[in-house]
Amino acid sequence: MIKRIKIFKDYFTGQKGASATEYGVIIAGVAIALIFVFFTVTGAFNRGFEVIVNTLNNAVNR
Repeated sequence: MIKRIKIFKDYFTGQKGASATEYGVIIAGVAIALIFVFFTVTGAFNRGFEVIVNTLNNAVNR
């Protein structure tokens, strides 16, 4: 039992460096975050431009 605990402890505390899988997970996380930010920002820009266009249309149509 103690040997199994040592194996798990060594596995989780090992400092052997990052593997390609870990880098892949990091890159995937960054990509998801960037996609989320992109859609959020573009949605905000679209709403802002709609307000500007509607304001201009209302001013011209009066």
